[in-house]
Parts: sequence; structure tokens; C-alpha cells
Amino acid sequence: MKKLLTLSTGIVFIAILVAACNSSGSKQKGDAEDLETKSEPKALSRETITITLDSIIDVLNLEKVPKKHLLLHDRNHPRGIDTTYITDVRPGDTVRWDIGTDSGIEEIKQIKGVSHNWIFKKAPYIDTSTGKWTLVIPDTVKSCIMEEYKIKYTTRNEDKTIEEYESDPYLRIPE
Repeated sequence: MKKLLTLSTGIVFIAILVAACNSSGSKQKGDAEDLETKSEPKALSRETITITLDSIIDVLNLEKVPKKHLLLHDRNHPRGIDTTYITDVRPGDTVRWDIGTDSGIEEIKQIKGVSHNWIFKKAPYIDTSTGKWTLVIPDTVKSCIMEEYKIKYTTRNEDKTIEEYESDPYLRIPE
């Protein structure tokens, strides 16, 4: 059963990666260095994208056991990015993570890329001027890249105990 679940998860992940690319199905190959633009980057319109952690809900996993699920939204998905868990960004953009009012989230403990580190070439950091977790997307990253990342966060329960959870959304640079 675990092998089947692992295989299914792998197939879904590959399908998501292919969907991140253009409709002709082209995709990038190679390591992180191969995916960088070697020439001078064009003038980029740098924007700040805020991803807001709205709330936490319990959803049933495949074993019908409740698991915490983080509800998020960004400017392109004001009602939530919960079905795709993907936020589109461009090279040079700044991504900020914010905790929503009455979200039940106490603190963001860590945000980090899971693999490849094309988009998460430099680790997200807490901006001292805003107090928010921040990531500047590298100017050199090419389009048609999607990268999973983890948000580690804590909640405070009614009995004042603090629990820690992780969530796995994606940042994508569309074509």
C-alpha cells in the first residue's frame, strides 16, 4: 500500500511539473545552473506578492485520519489558493508571507525550498523592517519552473499549548 501511495504521489508531482510548462509540453532539463539565464536579464517589473496564511482546517488523508491543512490566499487568488496550492511569481519579484487576522496561527517558524533550489536559491529570511518572512526571486531563474516549499508554523490551542505543523505549497514561474 505504501509503494502504491508513493508511486501515485510521484505521478501527481510529475503531472504538476508538466502542467507548469507551456502547452507544447516543453520543459527544462539539467541542474539548477542549467536553468539560469547566462546573459544579462531584461528589465524586470519587480512586484511584491503577499501570501497570507488565513486559517487551518482539518482534512482527512487517504487513511481517513484528520490532518491539518493551511488555507492561503494571494492577490491572484483572493478566495484562496487551496486547490492548486500554487502562487505564480516572476524573476525579481519579492514574496512575503503574512499571518492573517484570526487565523489561529501563532508564528511562522520556517520557510524553505524542498528540492532543486532554483526559485529558493537563497533561503527566505525575516525582513527586519517588516517582520515578515521574505524571499526575493532570483533574476536569473527561467520560466516554466515550479518548486515546492515547506511552511513550518505553530498554533496556540484553547488550552494555550503550542503545536507545530508543516504545509507544502508551490511557487511557480509560468512561461
